[in-house]
Amino acid sequence: MKLRMSLLLFSTFSLGNTLQAQEVDVSVIRENITIFSGILEDALELNQSSGLFGMQLGGVQGSYLVGQGAVFEIRTPLANKRNRAGIGSLNFAMQSLQRRVNPFESVARSAQDNSVALAASSADVAEEAGAVYQQMMDRIANIDYSLVMSTALQQASEAARSLRNLGSVGPEGYDALQLEIEALREASVQRTAEIREMVNNLQASENEGEGFEVAESSLQEQFDSLLAAVEPLKLQALAKAAELKAQSEQAQADFLLQLEADIVDFEHELFASLCAYGATLREVPEGEKVSLVLTGLGEDDENSERADKIFVVNKLDLNLCQNGDLDASELQAKSIVYTY
Repeated sequence: MKLRMSLLLFSTFSLGNTLQAQEVDVSVIRENITIFSGILEDALELNQSSGLFGMQLGGVQGSYLVGQGAVFEIRTPLANKRNRAGIGSLNFAMQSLQRRVNPFESVARSAQDNSVALAASSADVAEEAGAVYQQMMDRIANIDYSLVMSTALQQASEAARSLRNLGSVGPEGYDALQLEIEALREASVQRTAEIREMVNNLQASENEGEGFEVAESSLQEQFDSLLAAVEPLKLQALAKAAELKAQSEQAQADFLLQLEADIVDFEHELFASLCAYGATLREVPEGEKVSLVLTGLGEDDENSERADKIFVVNKLDLNLCQNGDLDASELQAKSIVYTY
C-alpha cells in the first residue's frame, strides 16, 4: 500500500514538472541567455585576451533553472588581481620563522661536559681554565646573531616578493632588492663560519690544559673583535627587513583599497548593464529571478577559501528598472546579496 502511494506521489510530481517544463520554451530562453551573456561580456569588457598565451581572463556563462530563473556566472580579472595580493602569506612566514632555535646555543651546550670535566680536575690551572672556558661558552650561547640574521633576511625576501606581486616594484627593482638581500646573506654565512671556527679554537685550547691560559687573551680579543664586526651587519639586516615589511604592508593596504573601489565600480557597471539590456531576458517568466555569481569576489571564510559573491534580482524588479521606475543603484539595493 505504501509502495503504491509512493509511486502515485512520484508520478504526480513528475507529471507536474513535465507540464511546467512544457509551459516554458527552454530553447528560446537559452537563446536569450546566450545573447545576454555576450552583451555583458562586451559591456563589462570581459572578453579581453590579456592572459597567458592570450587566454581570456574573464567571461560570462549563463544557464537556466526551470521555476527559479536565469543564472550568470561572471568571471572577472578582479578575482585574479585579488589572488595576487597573497594576504596572510607574509605573516605566516614570519610566524613560522619565529619558531627557529638559536644554533649557537646547542653548540655551546654540547661542550659543557668537557668544561665540567676540566673544572673538576685537581689542577688549579685546569680549574681556572675551565671557568674561563665556561664563561666564553655562555657568551656564545647567548649570541642571537645567526637566528636574527636568518629571520630578518627571510622576512626581507618575503616582503620583496610581496611588493613584486602587488606591482609596487617592477622586475628590475625586485632583482635589485634580491641582490642586496643575497649580499647580506653571504656576509652572514661568512660571519657564522667565523663564529663556529672561534668555538672550535676555544675547544681545542681548552683541551690543551696549560696552553689555554696563554691562548685566553688572544681568543678573547678575537671574540670581542668578531662580535663588534657582526653587530652592524645584524642591524643592517634588521633595518632592511623592517623597511621592506613597512613598504609591503602599505602596498597591501593601498592595493586592497584600490581593489575594493574597482569591485564597487564593476558592480555598478554590472547593474547598469542589467538595466540597459535586461529586456533580452524577456522569455524568463515574471515570477522567477536573475542570479549573478561573481566568481572569487565573495568574503573569505574561516578556512581562507575563496568564495563567490552572489546577487539575486527579481525579474519583476528588473522590469521596473527597464521601464525607468528604478535606477541601477536602486535595483542593486533591492537585490539579495550573499557570499557562498
